Amino acid sequence: MTRLRGITIAAFIVASLAMAALGIAGLSKGLDVAFFRTELRGWSFIPKLVAPFIAVLLPALELALALFWFLNVRRRVVAVAALLLTAAATTAFAIHWAVDDPSTCGCLGPLGKRLVVLESVKLVLPRNVLLMVAFGVFLWTSRHPSADQSSPGQSAVPVSV
Repeated sequence: MTRLRGITIAAFIVASLAMAALGIAGLSKGLDVAFFRTELRGWSFIPKLVAPFIAVLLPALELALALFWFLNVRRRVVAVAALLLTAAATTAFAIHWAVDDPSTCGCLGPLGKRLVVLESVKLVLPRNVLLMVAFGVFLWTSRHPSADQSSPGQSAVPVSV
């Protein structure tokens, strides 16, 4: 076993934890769409007519990405989508923070009421950066040509392309 294979497996495990967090956030928002819609209405730069659609589509997308990841359905594509979704949400939150000065992000839905520390404005950006790093490292290591010396061109972890 090469050292890179161990790194690839570790990257897969960390990315799986990040994907689980994304799925839990989607589930929490999806279980109380009205709560999430109300949170989004406080984001002044989001048009009021768009907020209800985001309140339904975002949790569904987060849950779908997590489901596809754990079912090993095109895992690299899912990782790219999760990274882009997290980057877009992080950018949107940064704008919200600059414009509206919120006390929480509302990104964990009603679960955020119980885990207030995870919704703290000061932790949202670093937390999301860690999620993006987890997805990025997985993408980098899963495509590395020497990830598995016994099977050239394949990664050390099961990855559907």
